[in-house]
Amino acid sequence: GVTVAPTGKRRAAAATIITRSSVPVFVSPAKGLPAPIKVTGRVEQGVLLLQTTNPGTVHVSPPALTIKGYTTNSELLFAHETHAWYVLAGGTRTDRFLLPAAHCAGLHRLVVEVRSGQQTETVTVPVSPDSCQP
Repeated sequence: GVTVAPTGKRRAAAATIITRSSVPVFVSPAKGLPAPIKVTGRVEQGVLLLQTTNPGTVHVSPPALTIKGYTTNSELLFAHETHAWYVLAGGTRTDRFLLPAAHCAGLHRLVVEVRSGQQTETVTVPVSPDSCQP
């Protein structure tokens, strides 16, 4: 949005630039309760949509992800490591990962390993032939 600065005395040919920035601040409750994250996924139009839910009362640090794509014969087509963003307490976040176009049509399933702190969650996401179509 646009914020108009209050004007005092008028000056000829002067410009005032106002910037706004934000920094995330995490305030933990007195007795924060971490809980195991829950991860689900699906593939739509060649994009893996990975939904991470944090049912705890403290935020979850950015999880590390390993995404592996397999054929119907369990042949590994690709493996990719990346990071997702933090998940706020009681929140849900959906991250989008573009699948390699050269491999998408040959995919049968994705195995996604999500590591956050001491927890590791593995999710298998089926990939149908039409899920790679735009």
